[in-house]
Amino acid sequence: MPPSCWPGGGTSVVGDRSCGPRHNGDHRFKGAFMFILICSAAAISMAGLGALYLASGWRMSSDRLLLAAPLLLSGALELFDLLSLRIPDSLSLWWPASFVCESLLAPAWLLVGHAMCGPPASDRVRRIRRILLGASFLLLPVALFGSGFLTMFSPDFDQERIVFLSRASYLFYLGLGFFLVSALVLLERGLVSHQGLNRWRIKLETVGIGTIVASQFFFYSQALLYRSLDYNLLPVRSAALVLGCGMVVYSRLRRGDPPKIRISRRMTYRSIVILIVGLYLFSLGLAGEGMRYFGNHSQRYFVGLLGLFGGVAVLMLILSGTHRRRLQVFINKNFFKEKYDYRNHWLDFTRRLASTCSLESVARSALDFYVETFSLHGGALYLLSNDRNLYQPYVVVDHSLPTETIDVDSPLVRLFLEKGWVFNREDGQEDILQVHHGLFRPYRYSFAVPLFVEESIEGIILLGERVDRDEHLNYEDFDLMKTLAVQTMAMLQNYRLGEQLSINRELAAIGKVSAFIMHDLKNLVTNLGLVVENSKDHLHDPEFQRDMIDTLDGTVDRMKGLIGRLQKFGAGQPLNLCLTDLRALAGEVIAEFAAGRIRFSGESTPVRVDRAEIRKVLLNLLLNAVEASTGEEMIELRVCNEPRPCILVRDRGCGMSEAFMRDRLFRPFETTKDSGFGIGLFQCRQIAEAHGGRIEVESRVGEGTEFRILLPAVTSPAEQVEWSPVVEDQYAASADILNAAPLLKKD
Repeated sequence: MPPSCWPGGGTSVVGDRSCGPRHNGDHRFKGAFMFILICSAAAISMAGLGALYLASGWRMSSDRLLLAAPLLLSGALELFDLLSLRIPDSLSLWWPASFVCESLLAPAWLLVGHAMCGPPASDRVRRIRRILLGASFLLLPVALFGSGFLTMFSPDFDQERIVFLSRASYLFYLGLGFFLVSALVLLERGLVSHQGLNRWRIKLETVGIGTIVASQFFFYSQALLYRSLDYNLLPVRSAALVLGCGMVVYSRLRRGDPPKIRISRRMTYRSIVILIVGLYLFSLGLAGEGMRYFGNHSQRYFVGLLGLFGGVAVLMLILSGTHRRRLQVFINKNFFKEKYDYRNHWLDFTRRLASTCSLESVARSALDFYVETFSLHGGALYLLSNDRNLYQPYVVVDHSLPTETIDVDSPLVRLFLEKGWVFNREDGQEDILQVHHGLFRPYRYSFAVPLFVEESIEGIILLGERVDRDEHLNYEDFDLMKTLAVQTMAMLQNYRLGEQLSINRELAAIGKVSAFIMHDLKNLVTNLGLVVENSKDHLHDPEFQRDMIDTLDGTVDRMKGLIGRLQKFGAGQPLNLCLTDLRALAGEVIAEFAAGRIRFSGESTPVRVDRAEIRKVLLNLLLNAVEASTGEEMIELRVCNEPRPCILVRDRGCGMSEAFMRDRLFRPFETTKDSGFGIGLFQCRQIAEAHGGRIEVESRVGEGTEFRILLPAVTSPAEQVEWSPVVEDQYAASADILNAAPLLKKD
């Protein structure tokens, strides 16, 4: 094109026939324009739908709005560029609008990158991000007030679709390219900082956003090489917008919103995006030089489309967990003597465990390391319950996996005790697979690792399916699993012993508290004794005197009994066992304690217990139920004998959380009440276990709580005797009182 045909002074000349032939009848240009039209229309529609989905509905959030904004801008840019191609005579109207959209793309994508990357790890990084974001907004006033001198058009723009740039426009697109690359860096850092399930959740969305940003950088990078923009490459940008929006919407629909993260210091300055961009620019330069020897300008966007889809395919291949695991195994097998770098694995594992601060965090860190090291789909860590009769799930990674309990006498536990092996579902242990079919059926757990403390199994680690199902684990994998299990159990045991030491110290504090209580109670008893003595000398009404003396004597006796119990607290006093009807004992407790709000039922149940101790357990549980319930809610008390003697206390009160029941329920000084020592349930469990029984509890917040006291059954034939009629009559009298009395509590 002769330079004399180029416009000057910021004006443009479009369609000047004297500057070159117009090929309006050439079917090649018509076909190319139809292809551009179809791609742009699809991109506009997809961007609009994606932005509408993100910005509407009940799940709208600030992150969604941030992502909807650049999608809308990209769709608007496609529309304005399409109108510029379709109506070249109206370039003065559409081209400034395109400039504004391009200037807003830079801060919009940077904001998305900040949201995906998470909060900065240091103040220095925070300042850099703020400066970068603030500088990106400088493009907007340039686009608003400088569009007149930013570009010069080809006289045959409707035929060649090439825009030549002035110095100012070159600097504009240089800045735009820099900000787009910065957004790519933030996206890449956000992706590599995720692990496991979190990376799987955001993988498609990050790749989709990266595809859109990379295609826009690809389009505007021509300005750096040729000082011109070739609008024949619009289909590449349009196809990337369609593909990226589809991946974002699919990821949000199937995998949910991405998690919030914080970038570590180590990952802050590590990025391979800069290297990839450098290689891309170098390759683009070589391709540009090579294209000079080939005609047929339509070949450009076909090559661009091929590069776009090929790049996305390669990126998805790299991020695929299955292929990454296969590559890792292949390299370890063929280039290294051992399959694992044991030194690095051990250092990383101990570092993670050392950074934990609780029993749960130790369990979760260990389980996460298993899942990442062996490339597995989730897992669960089971710990032995307090009554040591079953293993319960403590931490679960991927909550779609089952969480049923494991009995201590199950075939799986017997296998661990006999051989100490890692259980592999593929080994065909039919007895284990039959008993634990819910755990080890396909697409559930595949491996089980025992956690030993000397000769006792204190926990079990269940591991899910392999990411690469064609990979077969061998003795090297299982040895590493067992080695990690030893270290894991050592850390768990340390925290358990620490908690037990804390409990012992709290119990020692109870003795100190009881000393103060006894001092006050002794003073009260002394004063009451004086009142009784003085009342005998000064009160003249004999009947009143007798009532007062009886009342005061009873109060003194109860206080002395309380003092005696506090003095013997923690001394391990022996039980006074006797054959008792559990139903009659419960009826006596209710008659003394409460009436109208308790629904009592049950059957005659013989047990050999200490009546006074079991009476304390019932009183404490009933009092807790009354305090946890509102005024009109009924409390259920039931006595049954199947399969063993059991007392059930159920309320419809506030309930307790799973975390409180697991970690704090039966510990002294732990309570959900506003006042109280928090030793009642601890004492109840001590009494039940001293009888050879246990206490079970089920509770849900807002729905209520159910306690079950399980006691040993009377098995000796000599003890199967008939109950005394006097006891039965007393129980019947107590039942009559219950049905008639409206009182809440009796002193």
